[in-house]
Amino acid sequence: MRSGSLGAIGGAGDGDPQQTQESIVIVVFLNLKGGCGKSTSAVHLSRYLLKRNKQVALLDADPQQTSIDWIDSLQPTIPRPECRRATQPKALQAQLHDCLNRFDVTIVDSPPGIGRLQRILLLFADVVMIPVQPGIPDLRATPKLLEAVRLARGARYRFEPSAALPAIGKPEFKAFTFLVRTQPNTLLAEKARMLLRDRDDAYFSKLIFPS
Repeated sequence: MRSGSLGAIGGAGDGDPQQTQESIVIVVFLNLKGGCGKSTSAVHLSRYLLKRNKQVALLDADPQQTSIDWIDSLQPTIPRPECRRATQPKALQAQLHDCLNRFDVTIVDSPPGIGRLQRILLLFADVVMIPVQPGIPDLRATPKLLEAVRLARGARYRFEPSAALPAIGKPEFKAFTFLVRTQPNTLLAEKARMLLRDRDDAYFSKLIFPS
């Protein structure tokens, strides 16, 4: 059973994983499905980190651009992350390199699926966040996504870091699953928690986004 805290993203963490703020630079929200809470979670995390006085970029790699549309709709007086767009592989790599040099944390909202864009993100990521709704389709899709995470770890073991892909060779990136659109004190939520906690390839975060 693996569970962990996300506190290290904003400062000192409490529990697994024991990562310092300096080591967490790129946080990627990933899922095979659309409409599962990636954009909502990415925006909320970016706003939370801004309140912790972090320099934050929100990189929207989804052609729907939901995250950026949401940020653009905020009142002008509300602090917001710097928004970036990149929906093609070369543009995505260029934006990731630029963000590494400019920001404390870059939050990436990825498109659904596991294709070339997502594999690039898995090579750069320090933390992978996987939102899961407590239903059969999401719970069945999660193992396939975690297999892609496992393969990315293997790829990062096999190659040396380079200017093109600086994260390769740093396989210790963490993956988290967390529940979204969930009423915490229900039988369905408890069953989902049990299934996710039993996995050895990702931490289960206590963070829950209610419906």
